[in-house]
Amino acid sequence: QRARRSESHAFSLDRLLALSLHATFSLKSPLLQKCELILLKVYCYSQSAFFAQEPYYTQDPQEHMWLNKVKERLNKKKYHRVAGFVRDMRLIFLNNKAFYRNHKFIQLPLKIEAIFEKYFKNIFSIQETSESICQFKHIIMLT
Repeated sequence: QRARRSESHAFSLDRLLALSLHATFSLKSPLLQKCELILLKVYCYSQSAFFAQEPYYTQDPQEHMWLNKVKERLNKKKYHRVAGFVRDMRLIFLNNKAFYRNHKFIQLPLKIEAIFEKYFKNIFSIQETSESICQFKHIIMLT
C-alpha cells in the first residue's frame, strides 16, 4: 500500500514543470515549499557557498544566476512554474561549467549539479521516462 501511495503522488517531468508554484490562497503552495526545500538541501553542502554570491566572469554569460538570486526569486514569488525554478538552478551550473570548462574547478559545478538533480527528482517523486528526459534536456540547451 505504501508503494501505491507514493506512485499516486509521483509526477512525470513534463507535468511537473508545467505546474504553477503559487496557490490561490495565502499559505505557501506545496510545490513552492518543495522548491525551497531543494534549495535548502543544496545550500547545506559547504561547497555550494561558491555558487551563493553573484559570480564574476571575465567573459559574461548571457544571464548571470546564483543561489542567493534563486532564493530571492522564490521569496518574492517570481517563479510561476516549477520549470522557471529548475531553469535557473541549472543555469547556475551551466554558466559555471562553460566558464571553467578547461579548469580544475570543473568538478565542483558537476558535483553540486548532481546533488541538485538528485534532490529535485527525489523530492518531487519524478517518474522518469527516457522520452521526457531527452525532451527536457533539449529544451534547457536551447534557452
